[in-house]
Amino acid sequence: MEFRKTHLVREQLDTALAKLAPLGQSTRPIKGWLRAIRTGLGISGVQLAKQLGVKPPRVVEMEKNEVEGAITLKVLERAAESMGCSLVYALIPRAGSLEQALRDQAEAALAEAGLSSGVTLSDPAAAAAPLAAGETDGLRLSHLATRGDLERWERGNIAEAEAWAFARKRIDPLTVHWMLQLHLRMFGQVWKSAGALRAVDSERGAPFPEIRSRLDTLCENAAYWAKAAVYPPDEACIRFFHRLAAIRAFDHGSGRHARLMADLLIVRLYGKQRFTWGGASASAAANRKLYLEALRAADAREYRPLLAFARS
Repeated sequence: MEFRKTHLVREQLDTALAKLAPLGQSTRPIKGWLRAIRTGLGISGVQLAKQLGVKPPRVVEMEKNEVEGAITLKVLERAAESMGCSLVYALIPRAGSLEQALRDQAEAALAEAGLSSGVTLSDPAAAAAPLAAGETDGLRLSHLATRGDLERWERGNIAEAEAWAFARKRIDPLTVHWMLQLHLRMFGQVWKSAGALRAVDSERGAPFPEIRSRLDTLCENAAYWAKAAVYPPDEACIRFFHRLAAIRAFDHGSGRHARLMADLLIVRLYGKQRFTWGGASASAAANRKLYLEALRAADAREYRPLLAFARS
């Protein structure tokens, strides 16, 4: 709920800031706005001092302080009002919007921490393909037109979620509450259904009435695997990933959510390095082929290809 509220406030601020964007390209007069406006209006320093109820040297000091950045907003506003002006005060993101500024910050934080915002598993040739009518249902961003547009926005959102998730030191990732929070963080800027379990049946995945109970069971099993050392760390997390992905708990991004969950488990529960998910592959197409083959093998209870892919 808090994240949704923050996102709404950010959207409203970006709408307001878009109107102020031209101000960000303006420059302050060399001798400051006070001196420029006073001169333009034909007001002498003595006259302004009289209007403000101060001595003339104080006006000289105010104008000097503005140029040096030492004037207060209160003093500047009072001087503006005395000349029939309004003080306009705003913080305008250099990135163009708060959304883009957050994405830039997240990418910088991930790069500093040596993290990746995820492996592109889709075919680059499909990036220019337009989104079909049904594929835009539930999108928060009405301007997205192609699969490439959608992927870029999702990846930016996921990058922020990764930085947020790995910055949390005291978390219990093996809870449905955490899973929902993480999914909301990963896709909340793009999809309206982010953070909510799938409410309809799909061609693949668990029947939607069973999703919650299956997630609870999976969390209990994974906690036991870790406590009793049932499987080696990598295998335990990959088995968890495979089962979580097979449930398809969400309308969008279930596979990517499952991969990030596995990354968090291997780091938080076992103290190991996160998975690379085919990051060494030469191309996205080859990466996707290996990934799908590994998933099919895991469906047949052969986990070695998926284990190898996760560390490649």
